[in-house]
Amino acid sequence: MGSCTNAGVPWVTIGDLPESPLSAAVLKARTSRPDFDGAITYVETLGGLPNADQRDGGMVDVAPGSHVAVHAAGQRNPYDLVYTTRGRLYSSDNGPNATYGPQSTGATTQGADTEGPDELNLIEAGNYYGHPNRNRGRSDPRQDVYRGAVPPSEPDVFTQALTILAPSVDGLAEYRSEAFGGQLRGELIAQKWAGQTWRIRLSDDGRAVQSVLPVSPPLVGLDVAMAPGGGLIAVHYLSNGVSSFTTDDATPPATRALDITPWRAPDTGGVPFVIGGRGFGNLGNTSVTLGGQAATLSAVRPRRIEGLLPAHPAAGTSAVPTALQDVVVDSAGTVTTLTAAFRWLRTPAGNEPGRWESGAALPDALGDLAAAVVEGELYVFSHDTPDTLHLDLLAPGADWDTLPAPRPVPDGGQTAVRLGHELLVLGGHGPAAGLVQAYDHHDDLWELRAPLPWAGGGVAAAVLDGTLYAVGGHVAGAATGQLAAYDPDTDSWTVRAPLPGGALRAHASAVAYDGALYVFGGVDAAGLARDTAFRYDPLGDTWQSSDDPGPPLAPLPDARTHAGAAIPWAGELYLLGGRDDVGPLAAVHAYDPATDTWRDEAPLPTPRHGASPVLFQGRVFVVGGSLVAGHGHSEVVEVFSRQ
Repeated sequence: MGSCTNAGVPWVTIGDLPESPLSAAVLKARTSRPDFDGAITYVETLGGLPNADQRDGGMVDVAPGSHVAVHAAGQRNPYDLVYTTRGRLYSSDNGPNATYGPQSTGATTQGADTEGPDELNLIEAGNYYGHPNRNRGRSDPRQDVYRGAVPPSEPDVFTQALTILAPSVDGLAEYRSEAFGGQLRGELIAQKWAGQTWRIRLSDDGRAVQSVLPVSPPLVGLDVAMAPGGGLIAVHYLSNGVSSFTTDDATPPATRALDITPWRAPDTGGVPFVIGGRGFGNLGNTSVTLGGQAATLSAVRPRRIEGLLPAHPAAGTSAVPTALQDVVVDSAGTVTTLTAAFRWLRTPAGNEPGRWESGAALPDALGDLAAAVVEGELYVFSHDTPDTLHLDLLAPGADWDTLPAPRPVPDGGQTAVRLGHELLVLGGHGPAAGLVQAYDHHDDLWELRAPLPWAGGGVAAAVLDGTLYAVGGHVAGAATGQLAAYDPDTDSWTVRAPLPGGALRAHASAVAYDGALYVFGGVDAAGLARDTAFRYDPLGDTWQSSDDPGPPLAPLPDARTHAGAAIPWAGELYLLGGRDDVGPLAAVHAYDPATDTWRDEAPLPTPRHGASPVLFQGRVFVVGGSLVAGHGHSEVVEVFSRQ
């Protein structure tokens, strides 16, 4: 949805309207819900009365229960979006215009009038891309401040564009064809209104732009789309027409398939498809398989094959692969394989899992890990090394290095958390038992803080409203159920109510969410993995447990321990990997606190325990860990994301 302002401030030249709850953002409509309702009701923040007057957009909220929500904020006018075969979402965003209004510098302050270029943005859930919205800024102050195309990205604050383009860029598409020897496959095609067309080559991970080159001749359109066979379709606003550009391939093979449209479709099959190419035969000498499944063909012409997509044998189940499948075309005696060209969408709708990819491997195999992200810097600690490893998550292609300052007391069974701009390492199973070691990454300095009230390791910890909570762990080899709260201002701990019912847990997973502390799984006094879920209310100093009578809290789908921290993301709490009483787990589960339900997510490609999941700007990094039942180590880093 486009913006109402030039750079966050209502201005008469552009309509004198404030931003409203859903403006200037990429939105997600949950159309897969069986009860989906796209109606949006706005209610006044004070009083709750319905108010759909756009002049009051700055003082209203979306009524609870809406099926439409902000996915990523700070887009002025994202005229086009493209979701690519790599699982990335990109937008072309129009920049501000001179004389159309000043830039917002705070909730009630403003700077000079501004203008800026158009941008290509990699859209990821929860990020802010620079166009202010003072309505949302009431709860998210970063959205009160305009940030243009010059300042660099700031971790957890602002995400800069991948590249800038001359305005007004209104069309965006992915080029998926093997035309021109496949040299353009995976590039983005961007269309300037009534002007230039560009090829945008991306890095292998899709997170950086390598080059921006003109297409000759330009399409001079408003929007652009790829046509079967690798051509381009341009839609012209000024002339009210459509142009078709075909490929001019100097040395094409006599017979070759080039692409398939659509590139994804429901696993139940039956969707019409077109394969573009050249030199095809006829219905009698042509066949097509997708992921090994035969398609039904209806027409074959020299440059087109048409038919219906096949169903996957496991349609409707989690056994349907989410990876791109090969498409094999056998026509007139020539076989062409379009590698990784098509994928099935799981049915029923809404069951699409997230996706995994490989991250920068650790320089050494590590297990029994602790990790945390502070201002875009990932820090890793392990029983296997006294060194602290470091990775800059904002630097494209960055590799691991080692901190110059060693932590005071290396150990195993440690837990790492971010508290403000510092990183705290809690406890340990040996010499660091109960210690709290603080690292200030601004000064590259370690300090010892007030120790835990119990001398243990394997502690679960999370930060809630600026207070650090630590629960459970091993003390002298035995699990404990203690809870304590740390105040960084006074460097002191306060003992709070222990886990309910005399529960004892070590190596559980903790997470702070919506004013509560959740603790999942862990091992009990007998060393057995448990499936218990706990929720702690810090205001009442009270606990709920899934072991309580009745259904106050759902237990985990399975017993697990050593899964590291739970991850809060997009209204759900994620548990990734860990182990049961037999060995490492691949299963990933997501808990919805609003409905008290669990669902399965895409499993870890590499089952591990003793790894350490961390969240940074829409991506979950799962670092190292053991691949065997007991203590082990690995170099594996895998990254999870979903749109």
